[in-house]
Amino acid sequence: MAFQRFSEIDFVLVDPAEKMLEQAKEKLRNREVQYICAGSADIQFENRFYIVTAIKSHHYMQENERKIATKRVYQALKEGGIYIYFENIVPEDEEVKAFELLRWGRYQQRNGKTEEEAREHNARCGTKYFPLTMEQHIQLLKSVGFRKVHVFWISYMQMGIYAVK
Repeated sequence: MAFQRFSEIDFVLVDPAEKMLEQAKEKLRNREVQYICAGSADIQFENRFYIVTAIKSHHYMQENERKIATKRVYQALKEGGIYIYFENIVPEDEEVKAFELLRWGRYQQRNGKTEEEAREHNARCGTKYFPLTMEQHIQLLKSVGFRKVHVFWISYMQMGIYAVK
């Protein structure tokens, strides 16, 4: 859909996993796209893009790497550019977190995972991936210079947010 709506835009796909880039190349084989094998913390663009997106990628990073990655995204955007991303979140309250993980586990089971698979998946929270609270996401974006930040979607323990440079 993006290729149809924005035919005169250059598309750049960045991912640290070569396997993911290969899948993208296959799906987009008839499209002109630049592919870069790197993580967000490693990109080196300056004022190049009007829009940058990231979908559930920064929650695997530790605090310092996540801040570097967010700074690099900020630097890659033109003035007035928009960063749109979807990310895992965690409630501040441990009791609420336990309830939300239970809800998320039930959702996973309704969508094909066994109870054990859902439990194993949820056990990764805080050990294999490191979600922030919504407030921490907002503060991170503001700390690197974004002037407008808005959460536009929340479901279970995930959110969609955009920030304007």
